[in-house]
Amino acid sequence: MGDPADDEPDRIPPEAGEDLDAGPLVDRIKDLAVDTRTAIEAELAWQSARAGYVGGQIGGIAGWGGLAVLCAFIALLALAFGAILALAPLIGAAWATLAVVAMLLLVAAISGLVARSRVRRLKATAFKAAPDPAP
Repeated sequence: MGDPADDEPDRIPPEAGEDLDAGPLVDRIKDLAVDTRTAIEAELAWQSARAGYVGGQIGGIAGWGGLAVLCAFIALLALAFGAILALAPLIGAAWATLAVVAMLLLVAAISGLVARSRVRRLKATAFKAAPDPAP
C-alpha cells in the first residue's frame, strides 16, 4: 500500500467566485480573521475613548498649571521686592535694587547654563549618529 497522501486527488485552487469550503482549516482561518478584526475594532474604540477623556481633561490641567505658574511668579516678585525693601536701609534703595537684580541675573545665568548642558548631553546620547558600517 502506498502513502495515504498519494491516494488523495490533487486539490485545484477554486475559481473566482467559487465557494471556498476546504474544511476545518479554512474555517479556523476565517474565524481568526473575524476575531482579529473584532480585536482591532475594540482596541481602536478603547484608544479613541482614552484620547477623548484625556482631551477633556487637558483644559483643566492647563488652567490649574497656569495658575500655579502665575502664583509662583508673583511670589518671586514679592520675594525680590521684599529683598529690596530689606536691603534699602542698609545700602540704599538704588544699591539694594542693583544687588537684587544682579542676584536674579546670576541665578538665571546658572539655570541657563545647566539647561544648556542637559540639552547637549541629551543630544549626545539620544541623537547619536549610527556608526558607518565597515567596508
